Amino acid sequence: MQKIIHLKSKNHSLIIKVDRVPEILHWGAKIAQIDPDLMLSTERPISQARLDVDVPLSLCPELGSGHFNAPGIEGHRHGEDWAPVFEITAIDHDDCSATFTLQDPVAQLELFIEIKLDAESDVVQKRISVKTCRQANIVWANSRRPCLSQTMLMN
Repeated sequence: MQKIIHLKSKNHSLIIKVDRVPEILHWGAKIAQIDPDLMLSTERPISQARLDVDVPLSLCPELGSGHFNAPGIEGHRHGEDWAPVFEITAIDHDDCSATFTLQDPVAQLELFIEIKLDAESDVVQKRISVKTCRQANIVWANSRRPCLSQTMLMN
């Protein structure tokens, strides 16, 4: 699916690479036009003693895709579905904002990522929410009680 979304404000650009998951490539000085060779420059080498594939620097890092740092969301269903792997199912964007819908069919979770670049102030806002698609108790990290079929917002 690999494509680029270019959000623009008065003085800045926010460039998002869209593949399996969205990934920010640039947030800074305004870029008038994106060179078609940009996609080649986004390929990273494989790190020493890591996985044999590049793990995207996602807007919501996933343990299940091989991201070894802190995950974007943490939770489980009684010890199961603790490492979701999301894939984009829908994208909606305009000049200043983008919304991504991602799903993990195994864990039956839906992830929503909204990102906005304010046209005047150049401030970036990101909001992530996750929703379970089946009736089962989920224990979210940093929460002592299970949640039943709820949407959880993270800012």
